[in-house]
Amino acid sequence: DRVVFVALDTDRPSSAAFLERYKMSFWPTFFLLEPEKGDVLAYLGGAASVREMRAFIEDGLRVMDAKAPPGDPLLLLSQAAAARAAGDHKKELALYEELLAKIPKDWSRRDEALAGKLSALASTGDVEGCARFGAEHVDEIRGAALPADFASVALTCAGKLAKSATQEQTRRKVITRLEAIIASPPPESTVDDRADALAILASAKLDLGDADGARAAH
Repeated sequence: DRVVFVALDTDRPSSAAFLERYKMSFWPTFFLLEPEKGDVLAYLGGAASVREMRAFIEDGLRVMDAKAPPGDPLLLLSQAAAARAAGDHKKELALYEELLAKIPKDWSRRDEALAGKLSALASTGDVEGCARFGAEHVDEIRGAALPADFASVALTCAGKLAKSATQEQTRRKVITRLEAIIASPPPESTVDDRADALAILASAKLDLGDADGARAAH
């Protein structure tokens, strides 16, 4: 009851001013904005379940209400979101690294922090680091749509590398994870989420020259 939901059509010329201020690379993207100045309180790239959306909103409101003290992981997550929206990916990366060094492995928003760092590595042009980080953490990501989204970013980074052991290892590990997601979809995932995972798998198979595997996934 404290939140006004707004859907913005990014193809409309009237949305240009918003998109100039709030940078996007995923559709859908969700921003929780402070009502007076429009500062970004929280960011969510990609689809989400009802549970994930509720946590995203409630945690952002906690930051706005100043219930997250300096150094609180939620505040760092909020600051990283603001840096991302401003297009300052070096600052975003530094904040995600600080956050991941501070939080325990069972922190409820750790999946988003890992995905945030992966995206920041890609956005700063460190495709080698992105591919390695993706391969290292792809098996840890949980959520409705986030596991497949994480896999997609890791594969994109791997695809920009010259043929190498890193590229091969990342592709193989991500494909194995995608196949596991498809065989046993996350409980909260939708038909669209599962279709996305299959489409990403098809693209990955094609990159490896497995036309039959790609066709089967499609």
